Amino acid sequence: MNEKRPGKYILAIDAGTTGMTVMLLDRRGREVNRATAELQQYYPRPGWVEHDPYEIRQVVISLMERASGSITPAQIAAIGITNQ
Repeated sequence: MNEKRPGKYILAIDAGTTGMTVMLLDRRGREVNRATAELQQYYPRPGWVEHDPYEIRQVVISLMERASGSITPAQIAAIGITNQ
């Protein structure tokens, strides 16, 4: 069986308040790889919290690259994103 056939994997992106996780899953939902990183939080006034959208973009791209390893984009069947 060809382990690198097109559409074999799913990337799951979990964008949380304090960090992000990207998981590479096979078609049966088994975890193949995972990468995580924390996000900087900014408190412009009491009770408020903000994030830098450019940092979020760069972190998610970096995590996708780390989690996917040698998997090519053609091998990704879908990308799912979760957020609270």
